[in-house]
Amino acid sequence: MDFQLTAEQKGIQETVRKFARAEVAPRAEELDRTGEFPYDLVKKCADIGIQGILFPEELGGIGGDLITWVVAIEELARGDASPAATIFVAADSAFIISKVGTPAMVRDWVVPIIKGEGLGAFAITEPDAGSDNRAIRTTAEIKGDRIIVNGVKSFITNPGTKISKFVSTVCILKSEGDNPKNRPFCIVAVPNGTPGYTVSEKYRKMGWRSSDTRECRFDNCVVPLDHMVSKPGKGLEEAWAGLSLGRISLAATSVGLAQASLDASLKYAKERVQFGKPIGSFQRVQDMLVDMAVETQAARLLTMHAAFLWQQNQGTMKEVSMAKLYATEAAKKAADLGVQVHGGFGFMDEYAVSRYYRDVRIHTIGDGTSQIQRMIIAKTLGL
Repeated sequence: MDFQLTAEQKGIQETVRKFARAEVAPRAEELDRTGEFPYDLVKKCADIGIQGILFPEELGGIGGDLITWVVAIEELARGDASPAATIFVAADSAFIISKVGTPAMVRDWVVPIIKGEGLGAFAITEPDAGSDNRAIRTTAEIKGDRIIVNGVKSFITNPGTKISKFVSTVCILKSEGDNPKNRPFCIVAVPNGTPGYTVSEKYRKMGWRSSDTRECRFDNCVVPLDHMVSKPGKGLEEAWAGLSLGRISLAATSVGLAQASLDASLKYAKERVQFGKPIGSFQRVQDMLVDMAVETQAARLLTMHAAFLWQQNQGTMKEVSMAKLYATEAAKKAADLGVQVHGGFGFMDEYAVSRYYRDVRIHTIGDGTSQIQRMIIAKTLGL
């Protein structure tokens, strides 16, 4: 085992770290307060190569591996988890299209995402289908050389910005006289601007406020047959495979947020004086900081391990779920302890730990709840 990053990985890590410190973190409080979407940060992330990490050079990427991706997303989230979520959802959705989409999709959707001039979305959740993916009711009906999509998706990231390009939508295939209980699943890519496809106003959210989260509606939305980007009947399985990359990305985002909570708390504990000495000299405060440090590092290693196995095309369902479960729960605890270390100041939005506390709450829900991850892990243990 080699726990050392390569020279290239270290270079990207340092580049993203400097960028996050100089341009992302200083704007985080304002973006959280206004909810403004940071188009310029999306472009700047692409300019330093983040969106291109997982893509080959012929598409404008840098041909990096998933460890490099995890390192970059951690550093970006250390500055602000909200734009990190925007970037990783866009890149994850583009990665899937780059593997199964048509050359035109790659040219018109994937390349702009790599350049920071586009975003992609992935839609599986519905108002009545969250953890229970098989309760999905959005339909795709094939008629000749067209697909007609009808349904509603909720809590979708990136569908409604000025640069959103498409949404990959998990549907059930519909045909006359079939049994709804036995309908197969598929994934249909719907371009923004397609008649019959509309997005709602942005949700008002507890956290991740500068990311774009909306409801997507499909009302007799017609797309070409080649926009089915899964094998008919294999849509749910392929969606689950795509979720693995999303879960690793969210785990990396969680590690970055946990590290940011620790960074802020260490600084505060060394500066805040009570009873005539810095509070970091008191054992009870040290205990909280030590727990944050140990669990953040454990989360980092679990995430790296899952990324390494995924990169090697090895069976990783258990490891991905372990990383997602542990990293998100560790980040939630780190954010909570960060507020505790800061005391009353931690409850005030002027201090970053308040934002971390709100942002992290979605991490144990999105891309499969902690309870679903535990169910997956239990199954891999033969239970």
